[in-house]
Amino acid sequence: MSVSGVRLRYLGQVLVVPVGGQFAIGRSSDCQLALEDPLVSRMHAVFKWVGDSLVIEDLSSRNGVKVNDQRIDGVQVLKIDDIVGIGSQTFAVIAGETIRPREVRKAAVTMASETSHGDSPSSLLGGVVEKAFAMNRIDDAERILSTMLQDLLVRFEKEKRDRGALADGIKFSLRLANETGKSQWVDWIFDAHRILERVPPTATVDELHVLTRKIRYPVTPAFRRYVTGMKDQVSLLGPTERFAFQRLEGLMRVLSA
Repeated sequence: MSVSGVRLRYLGQVLVVPVGGQFAIGRSSDCQLALEDPLVSRMHAVFKWVGDSLVIEDLSSRNGVKVNDQRIDGVQVLKIDDIVGIGSQTFAVIAGETIRPREVRKAAVTMASETSHGDSPSSLLGGVVEKAFAMNRIDDAERILSTMLQDLLVRFEKEKRDRGALADGIKFSLRLANETGKSQWVDWIFDAHRILERVPPTATVDELHVLTRKIRYPVTPAFRRYVTGMKDQVSLLGPTERFAFQRLEGLMRVLSA
């Protein structure tokens, strides 16, 4: 069975609700999208499929759900171009490519980047991530960013260019590493630069020297792969890049000691 490609757009991001899945919205961290909005209830509403129709269900929220500025009663079937209002947030129902059913885990919604490849992570996510950081909801920020950052690596691998997204990826990875102390976010920086065959900017190398000591970053396979791979490119580097790479080699020696 195939389902007509009906999707949701929120802050420039496209949300795909697969058959058998649902997308809960509210202030609770159990929701697929947790919003710091005083007008939103803890478990406010859920998008889900009923047969071949995408519907929105109000989960007895305090301020209700509106479709095209009209408050709904319970469940309402959605159609293309409908605007769903939840608290002060709006979701547009848009047309997309046909999607097919697939096995879905608890968070049965995937966030598909259907915006142009030139869009950066900041433009895709708007202020959602920054708001999560500001509210000290680090788990929420990490949950939102982890899929996006992994998708960026896949894109880099496929296209071998970053189309302006690398800088934002670096920024968010450094922020996550600093807030969570997890080495995987430093690894992301090395993986991205290995794929693109680049040396991180001087400012990034400066931050890595401080951050890796702060979080007690081990010399991971990702770091070793990057240094080993880039050694073949050293003769092609300019003076600034060569010096930055040498500083990374020095950092690896220090961390290995």
